[in-house]
Order: sequence, then C-alpha cells, then structure tokens
Amino acid sequence: MGDEMKNTIKYYYNLNVENIHFYHQKYFFNIGNSAYAFIIYNRAQEEIIPLFELNKMTLQQDQNYYQIITNRDKMPITVVDNIAYVLLKLNNIPNREMQISDIHFVPIWLDKKIEILNRFSWTYLWSQKIDYIEYQLKHYEIEFPALIENVWYFIGMGENAISYVQNIMQSNNVANQDYLTVAHRRLSSKDKLFDYYNPITLVVDHPARDVAEYLKSSFLNDTYDMTQIETYIQSIHFTSSGYGLLFGRLLFPSFYFDIFQKVINKELEEKNILLINERIHEYELYLNDIFRIIRKQTDIEPIDWLIKKT
Repeated sequence: MGDEMKNTIKYYYNLNVENIHFYHQKYFFNIGNSAYAFIIYNRAQEEIIPLFELNKMTLQQDQNYYQIITNRDKMPITVVDNIAYVLLKLNNIPNREMQISDIHFVPIWLDKKIEILNRFSWTYLWSQKIDYIEYQLKHYEIEFPALIENVWYFIGMGENAISYVQNIMQSNNVANQDYLTVAHRRLSSKDKLFDYYNPITLVVDHPARDVAEYLKSSFLNDTYDMTQIETYIQSIHFTSSGYGLLFGRLLFPSFYFDIFQKVINKELEEKNILLINERIHEYELYLNDIFRIIRKQTDIEPIDWLIKKT
C-alpha cells in the first residue's frame, strides 16, 4: 500500500516521496524540510470547497494551521479506491497533547463562500438534538433501561441551556458586540495539536464554542484543573454576552447526548451512561465553580436551581 500511495501522491501532486509512514489511518512523509500528511476526508462533500476557502482565510492570520494542498486538477480532495483524501502541509510545532491555553481565536468575516460552515445557530441545533433524543426514547427505553434513569434530567438541563442562550441573544446586541471565529466541530482534552491545527476539523462559530467544549471534555475525562481554568478564563477577555454564552454552552450536556447516541448505535456499552449518571452532582459543582470564576470578570445571570443544589 505504501508504494501505491507514493505513486498516487506523485501523480496527483508531483511530489517524489521516498519514505512514507502510515499511522492512525494517516500517511505521513517529508519533502525536504516540509512535512505532509495525507488524510481521509470524512465530512460532507459540499463542505470541502468552503473548508478550503476557510483555510486560506485562516492562514492569512495564523500560519500555524495546516495548509490544504490542491491536486493537479486544482481540487482539494483526491479520491483513491473510492476514499476521499486531503493533502496537508504541516507546521513545525511538536505534536503534543493540547492544553486549554492553546485555544486561541482567529476572527473570521462570514461571507457566502464559507456560510455553510457557520454553526452559531446553537438553540436551533440543540432543540433538534433534544427532539431526536426524545424520539429515540420511545423506541429504545425497553432495550436500554439504563438510558432512562437520568435522561430527563439532562434533557431538562439542555432545555435550560436553550432558554439561557436565547435570553442572552434577545437582551444583548451580540452580533455587534461579538465576532465569529475559526472554531472546531468538537474539541477534546485528549486532542493533540495535530487535531487542533487540522483544517478539516474546522467550523465557524462564536469563540465560546471551543472553550466550552474543551471544558466539558476535561470534566468527562477527569483532567480538569480549576487553577488553569481560572487563569485561562481571566485571559480571554470576552464581552459580557460572550461570557454568558460560554456558560450557556457549558450548561448544554453535549457529552451526555454524544454517549447516548453511541449506546443506541451499539458503539458503546450502557455502563458508559451509568458512569455519567454517577457524576451528576460533581458536574453541578464544576459548573458552579466556573460560574463563580466568570462572575469575577463580569455579571452574568445565575441558574437558580443549580445554585440551590450546590
């Protein structure tokens, strides 16, 4: 397969690859002092051109992001054995595990070329997610009894998050105060810098997205450090509405719904849901600690039931 992929890269990109390394479903090689990765493209076909445009916009401001290289046909994807690949030119940053301090913001003006990548319609997307979960409950509550134990608690928390964010959007002129930024579909505290700077993972959203998803992942993976979190939150200088959106997104339990879906799809066992159920009170304390940190920066609305429970 190595020689075949070398020939493919030579044909489509005119690059003479001497040594190629296959690791985690990716092909890595060097040409002179430049490092490359040939990776599977696993997103919607209609997003590849917008992603290519977003990549060009991003590199104008932050050259740490990997560059998408077009092939001989001037296209950003190359199909090999019916599998779509993208060639990335990498940076020289060591591929270590990322930290919360690595999250930074590249402002993006949303034009028509990349509009399909906009994910700032949070409340609409969240409402759809909850509706889908409720639909699935009708069909799987007998097969997966552990799912039912606390699912309505998390659905209620999700609905609370929707109301919280809607109130912020209605009471503040968020569109004029805040900006959209390069963001990621989902950050994890287990991600490495390769994942962070990979342009195929990108979307456009409010800067609170990446911070909130990383913080939720840190809780789920039990890797959070409240001192580091406080230092970071103090450093990002969000607007008042931005900090409110950060807390609202933390309130939406996407990690629970992700695992719920994987259990339904039989990618995970039910015990993974039980582990989260056992940590409900811990998450409430975690949210309250972050709420207090944010309140040192600006005045955001409290969640009364959350304060009373902790």
